[in-house]
Amino acid sequence: MTVLAIDTATPYAALALAADEGEWCEAFPSNRRVSERLIPSIRDVLSRSRRRLSDVRHLVVLSGPGSFTGIRIGLATAWAFSKTCKMTVESMTTLEAMAESLRGEAERAGGGAAGGDYAQLGHGGLGTSGSESGAISVAASGNATLSGGAGDSAYVQ
Repeated sequence: MTVLAIDTATPYAALALAADEGEWCEAFPSNRRVSERLIPSIRDVLSRSRRRLSDVRHLVVLSGPGSFTGIRIGLATAWAFSKTCKMTVESMTTLEAMAESLRGEAERAGGGAAGGDYAQLGHGGLGTSGSESGAISVAASGNATLSGGAGDSAYVQ
């Protein structure tokens, strides 16, 4: 399954794509220009993965709390994709992401539910305390981890 995950709610906006053959990620600069970069970035990630938007079957989007405009951008994009491309959409709140981070870290460390198909995506230092960039980690099985930098992440099944 090909999964696209979008975080436009947090200051560390990012998107990630996962398929059976690999994972691709793009973090946005923290200058609040996500509205200008989201669609071109999705196009770039799809191009790097040699996929089309119609290949994406599931979309995960972070729904806040967070930047009001960022939330609107992410949810509107997810809604449009769900209607035009017939993909399923799952929203996840920022607070759920933070709460789920403990469970996800424990499962990955212990080889639990996420052990075999988890893929960490992102740019330098992701998932470590003090990280300056956030990202979304996804696995082709449909699991997603949303990370807002500074070690905050969540695991979604």
